[in-house]
Amino acid sequence: APADLMMPMIDPISGKLVEQPQGIGFGWDYMPGDLWERGLTPSSLMDEGRELLDNPRMAVAIDTPEPVSDLVKAAKPFKAKLLKDGQTPEDYVRQFLKPFGADIDRAVLFEDKSGTKVPVSDLLFRNRHGELKALKRNRHRVMSMMAEALLDPDEIWMGVARKVESGDLVVDRRYIRVDPKTAMQIVFEIGEKTWEAVTSFDFTDKKGDADFAALEKRRVGKLIYKRPKK
Repeated sequence: APADLMMPMIDPISGKLVEQPQGIGFGWDYMPGDLWERGLTPSSLMDEGRELLDNPRMAVAIDTPEPVSDLVKAAKPFKAKLLKDGQTPEDYVRQFLKPFGADIDRAVLFEDKSGTKVPVSDLLFRNRHGELKALKRNRHRVMSMMAEALLDPDEIWMGVARKVESGDLVVDRRYIRVDPKTAMQIVFEIGEKTWEAVTSFDFTDKKGDADFAALEKRRVGKLIYKRPKK
């Protein structure tokens, strides 16, 4: 068989110049429909790390995250601001979608910081019944900040998540962004053919303060992107 054609690329984590097969980006960014043949399955990631028995949401640890306190200390301030109350759920969702050129019922493919393309759509803010959950837990106020978290994350993690309802294992992708008052995560999962939008979180405790302990439990798996240090 002919050898793969290689091309130079910058590793988004190390910043070093490496060679990758043409057509394959970082973060296991393969063509839709080709993902499973390439081995991107829960078992392949489980084999690479150690199983987590004490984490109800995440099943495998591969890379060790830096302390969340260090992540917060080095945080890049959000440019986006909190949104005001009083708009419709659709208006708030559009505030998230607008920077990507998307709209309600019109998804777009967005290339993230690792070079992987993920679909951005209103599905991030719909429940299992298809209803918008933009107002849940004051999520509407941080919609613009959530968009910034996906556009410019501090970290991107990929790992194996446990589905709450069924206990099934799925490969997921988590975009992390923090500042001293914010702990944010955007989640995608592997579907049958490509990444699928799942949900977004602004982790807060009962007082409404950023819950970094809850965020820390999601910084698990394979670290595929980290914001370069200045």
